Amino acid sequence: MRLLGRCQLNSLKKQGKQADTWLSVWQAEVLGAHWFERRDVVEQFPSVSELGGDLFQFSVEPAETYAINVFVGFQRQIVLIKKVVRIESRAKTKGY
Repeated sequence: MRLLGRCQLNSLKKQGKQADTWLSVWQAEVLGAHWFERRDVVEQFPSVSELGGDLFQFSVEPAETYAINVFVGFQRQIVLIKKVVRIESRAKTKGY
């Protein structure tokens, strides 16, 4: 796949070493992928969220505070990074 819109990832560069490592691995896996349909994306990344159509959301590990929203153009073999979003905490805890 060709990965377009990488400049969108600049906001993640200051999130720490673990996030940087995850981001590098994610980019390498996407660049080496050959996806022809939505099922291919889900098989390679079981935790990906399908947003409808050819839109997907990848949670940035380890903290999963951010996610990367992408459009996949299967016929053209492209992944377009649409935006990086901040995810609200899924489980809110009470402070004591």
